[in-house]
Amino acid sequence: MLDNKGQVSMEFMVSILAVLLVFIFCMGIFADRSNINMESSQKWSAQNTVSVFSRNINTIFLMDNNSTLCDYIYWNKINQSIFMNANTIQVYAGDTYADSSLITNNVIWNITDINGLICFSKRNDFVYVEYDN
Repeated sequence: MLDNKGQVSMEFMVSILAVLLVFIFCMGIFADRSNINMESSQKWSAQNTVSVFSRNINTIFLMDNNSTLCDYIYWNKINQSIFMNANTIQVYAGDTYADSSLITNNVIWNITDINGLICFSKRNDFVYVEYDN
């Protein structure tokens, strides 16, 4: 009689161990997928931000002087930055990078915080990126 009880508890422990192994394996897959989704979200956000800036700067540059275009842009979070080089705008978000080309290098950058309404205007053949007045 004692042998049967020991066998049942051993089978129970083995089945619990098998369920735990499957659970741990699935948690590893879940963690990997969560990291991939987070990186994809950051990359999409970086590409979207750089696209908005380059599109607006290029559009205003092609318009006449004294033209203005305003757009709401939200980009100031931890480990996120934006840089302008000659004919390029670059965005970094953690380990993610996105860039876009500009058709002009006559851009005057008058903003420090990229959160809210940003206006793009053309005056004297220069594109000004500044806050709404």
